[in-house]
Amino acid sequence: HRYFSVSDEWTRKYTTIMAHLQTKHNFLNNTSDRLYNFGNTNCSSCGVNECVKHFLFQCSRFNAQRVVVENEYASRGYTYNEENLNAVLGSKLGNLEDMFFLRDSIFQYIVATGRFEEYLRSL
Repeated sequence: HRYFSVSDEWTRKYTTIMAHLQTKHNFLNNTSDRLYNFGNTNCSSCGVNECVKHFLFQCSRFNAQRVVVENEYASRGYTYNEENLNAVLGSKLGNLEDMFFLRDSIFQYIVATGRFEEYLRSL
């Protein structure tokens, strides 16, 4: 299996990041501006509003990382797209093995993008 080994550290980091994405209290520019008057809601690469959907599905900066997730979802018979946002962010998908596999795919995407690198180090 290529799953992350189950450890308290990864479980805590995964749970924390996913909770931030689900509740829209995260460190993307859209939230930073809303909560902390950051002054800019736009993605530094695309110039559009950097929200959860943009980060997970649209940002051209992360196309290479996204293709890996799309392929992994497809290998399990699922579609990785905006319409499945709730499922992507943790709702149950299919059987338990699929759910863990897809959960790990999303977390690997988040880690691979480096977008939350500083925050992940602080956890």
